[in-house]
Amino acid sequence: MKVHGNLLIYTKRWALCVTSVKFAPDGRHIVVGLNNSKVQLWDFTVNRLLRTLKGGHISRVGATDWNHQILTTGGMDGGIFNTDVKEFTHCTNLLSSISGTDHHSCFIS
Repeated sequence: MKVHGNLLIYTKRWALCVTSVKFAPDGRHIVVGLNNSKVQLWDFTVNRLLRTLKGGHISRVGATDWNHQILTTGGMDGGIFNTDVKEFTHCTNLLSSISGTDHHSCFIS
């Protein structure tokens, strides 16, 4: 595989497929939503994983966005969560849930 630039994540495992990516407003941090329902917070300047947020979504995380240090994620499970990433325990608050299997969060803006 030929890569131009800095490779942050590369995997051939289906569960770890990247399903969303968003830079933080500071330009230093990047959030990566994964197919396995987890969300990773990276320091882009040193290519280092800072933490993995889990326990919020139960399926693919397809949408991510920032409001200062608040990270909002949306998943195929219909949940939309706000997480304050500056908090060590990274409390996750459910904003809304779309019931039924035909609805999921594709975009957040």
